[in-house]
Amino acid sequence: MRLRELRNVLRAMLVAASLAAASAPLAQTSLVGALDPNNAQDVLLHVFTLSAPGSVSIQSWGYGGSSGAPGGTNAAGAVIGAGGFDPYVSLFSGSGAGATFLASNDDGSCPPGTLGDGLCGDSTLVTGVLPAGTYTLAVSAFLNMSFAENLGSGTLGDGFIGLGSYGTRSYLYAVDIAGATLVTPTLALSHNPNGLTFGPQTVNVASGPLGVVVTNVGSSPVALGALTVGGADAARFAAGSDCPPSLASGASCTIAVVFTPNAVGPFSATVTLDVVEHMGHETMAHFALGGSDHVARLPADARVQPGDRLPLSIRTGAYHLFAAADGRRLN
Repeated sequence: MRLRELRNVLRAMLVAASLAAASAPLAQTSLVGALDPNNAQDVLLHVFTLSAPGSVSIQSWGYGGSSGAPGGTNAAGAVIGAGGFDPYVSLFSGSGAGATFLASNDDGSCPPGTLGDGLCGDSTLVTGVLPAGTYTLAVSAFLNMSFAENLGSGTLGDGFIGLGSYGTRSYLYAVDIAGATLVTPTLALSHNPNGLTFGPQTVNVASGPLGVVVTNVGSSPVALGALTVGGADAARFAAGSDCPPSLASGASCTIAVVFTPNAVGPFSATVTLDVVEHMGHETMAHFALGGSDHVARLPADARVQPGDRLPLSIRTGAYHLFAAADGRRLN
């Protein structure tokens, strides 16, 4: 009798443990912003990480809005209005041009809940268990799908079809990513819109500035570094900003870009805003001594920025010198 009771207790404990595991809270990331207002072929690429094997669910809200869903909010607690473009979501394993296509969705279902709009075009994509690692989510307007689905090498580098359209709708998007092993970084910036397209511009005449709003959507301040313009046509663009050295959580700043063509034809460039992340125990200082380059590991409480000059002192008992000619130890 006691053995049977013990088995019952163990069985109850196992059931309770299973229920607890099944109800583990999901980590969630909410992406809210705009594609390039003047370019319906723009694609949002968001890289995220799974810390361990797990499934991922991706839900868009921008088309039908979140008003019909339980609570009427997205994962971040924001009410999303209807009227955004018809979204198409694609998921890739890895990042960069070599990321491999996994799955996509157009009209998976309306957002959770019941929406009266029978034309609800929001995307719902739920994966099976994925390995731990890095993944890329692509959000584009319908018909601007990735070539990787049916043509090319099956990678992000295949590009997109280029037949997207906002129609009579806006260029706004709202997408949630959720998963038990999804990593939610404390340092995170968003930018809005996702890209800039300049209209026709007179040769050798500067355009008016177009702006990109950068927002700290993480939970900690972000130290900002240099703002640079890159790419083959970088000389045709100039960028400036009102961004402070440190951007507080929830704060925003603006990057302004000016285009000055020197000939007829298309031009493109990339604008990069560096983020400085202190590395704690792994903060390194590079220095030259005796014509050779050296690296020193700094204490955990060191607070330095790239380019800072530091005083150097050497404890001879911990630094050994050798003769270059025969390798003899000199101290």
